[in-house]
This record gives sequence, C-alpha cells and structure tokens, in this order.
Amino acid sequence: MRKLNRRSAVALGMAAATQYSFSAPGFDSAFQAAVERHKIPMAVAIVANKERLLLQSAHGRRDSESSVPADGRSIFTIASMTKAITSVAALQLVERGALELDGPAHPHMPELKDLPILEGIDDAGKPRFGRAPYPVTLRQLLAHTAGFGYAWNHPLILKLGTFDKPFLVNKPGSQPDSVTRGTTR
Repeated sequence: MRKLNRRSAVALGMAAATQYSFSAPGFDSAFQAAVERHKIPMAVAIVANKERLLLQSAHGRRDSESSVPADGRSIFTIASMTKAITSVAALQLVERGALELDGPAHPHMPELKDLPILEGIDDAGKPRFGRAPYPVTLRQLLAHTAGFGYAWNHPLILKLGTFDKPFLVNKPGSQPDSVTRGTTR
C-alpha cells in the first residue's frame, strides 16, 4: 500500500484544484492508513473545484465520546489553518482584481483606518499613542507585519490590560507582528 505524506496530499489537492477531471485511485485507503499510522482521532479530506465535489474521504470518529463516524459534514476546529484559508481566498481576489495587495486595507475593513500606534504607558497607567505613518495593507496583514501585537506576549499590551479599540504596536511593515520594540514604558 502506498503511503500518503503531506507532500502527496498537497499535490493531490493542487491537482484537484485544476479545471481538469480528476481521479485518485487508492487515495481513500492511503488516507485511512495515514490516519491509523499517526493515531489521529479524525481526519476529513474534501477536494472540490467550482463545478463539483472531486473527492471526499473521512476516517475516525466525530469525537472521543461517541461512536459516530466522521463524514464530510463533520464540524471540527481548524485553529490556525484559518490563516492559510483566508490567505488563499484573499490572493484569489487579488488575482481577479477585486483586492489590491499593496493598497490600504481599510476600504474593505473600516476598523483598520487610522489605527494609532501604542508608544508607551505613562506613570499614571494611561496609554500614549502616536500616528501610523501609512495605512495597513493586505500584504502586511497576510505577512503578519501590519504592526499588531498579541495580548499574551507584548509587554505594553500586558501592562495596559483591557482596551476598547484596536491599535498597533509597531509601524505597519516594519517587523513581524508580536515582535516588541524592547520597551515597557
């Protein structure tokens, strides 16, 4: 039996995304063996193009408490995979001319317009904000260089606590999101 690795699964998906007809003899058994080999509790693979469903394979149980088998309608958390899905969708819109990669993102997401940059926190605990020199772009959002910080690891955000409105911690495009500037005041 042929083993299915990540590279083969990605190639399979890319082949299916083309406009041509597609068949994958042995995919289901290879997929099942991969699930069993890695002891993954559940896995579902669905490949489709804009016209039709090309392939569907599901193995395992919907959850650890039931004996209901997984299928194409199973719902499960995909966590950080939303980033990859969103990136592909956004880049398809760029290809079609519906979005601009290097233009301001705020026409499509108004909450990104005129975001302030958190520059520090004064002795009274009040935040000091400055203005971003230029707007956030789709390219920066996709590359995680828009200037946002994470509440769980950025010292200024940790010190600030709760906040009502979005803000940046770095100039857009200057460095990867969550990288601190080395200051806590």
